[in-house]
Amino acid sequence: IDANGQNFQSRRGKNKRFWKKEDEKALINCLLELTIPHIESKFKWFKDKYTVVSDMVNKTSGFQWDVDNKMIKCERQPYEDFSRIILKQEDCGRLLFPILTS
Repeated sequence: IDANGQNFQSRRGKNKRFWKKEDEKALINCLLELTIPHIESKFKWFKDKYTVVSDMVNKTSGFQWDVDNKMIKCERQPYEDFSRIILKQEDCGRLLFPILTS
């Protein structure tokens, strides 16, 4: 027990602090408060990008998924047409895609 009344087990390479249940719950709650907005933000970002790519492959002609290279392939004209449509949509802002040609 240290000066603060905390239980410690100290051996070479084995410095451990034994947490009280209340401390553990408080730490978990703090970590959740910090990480949940970050996780939700990343999830929204992924969902937005996935929706665009899914629409590109499934709802637009001229795009195809290359299984071997794990990428979308298309000719230049379908890409330019799709880019113009995407750039007009408010929720995508200035989303640009690299040109993927076959």
